[in-house]
Amino acid sequence: MFELAFWLLCCMGVGYYADKKGRSQWKWGIAAALFSPIIVGIVLALMSDKSVERDVAELRMGQEQLRDRVAADEKITEARFGQMEGRLGSAAPATGALEEVRHCPSCGETLRTGDRFCARCGEEVSWV
Repeated sequence: MFELAFWLLCCMGVGYYADKKGRSQWKWGIAAALFSPIIVGIVLALMSDKSVERDVAELRMGQEQLRDRVAADEKITEARFGQMEGRLGSAAPATGALEEVRHCPSCGETLRTGDRFCARCGEEVSWV
């Protein structure tokens, strides 16, 4: 009776070890009970650890998702910068310098740089 209890305990140990290696504890425990816990345990020890492979695959998938998110964020940022450049480009003068804003001394009309006469009243304007 003691030998049978020891045999079953060893089979359960092989099943537990299989579970830690990412394999089915029930299949390996039954295989240990049918053949031998020592032989099945040695075969299991020689096999690769699936839990490590699973962890590596999850890390790779996480890295790919992170790369995809960064690429999407870069595209969004580039689009926003393009919009801002478009807004700034239409608001700023073509020369790149800020225009001096002056007003006509007679009527108060806004004048552009280089205007010699007011477009509204015809008054001559000096830029000195």
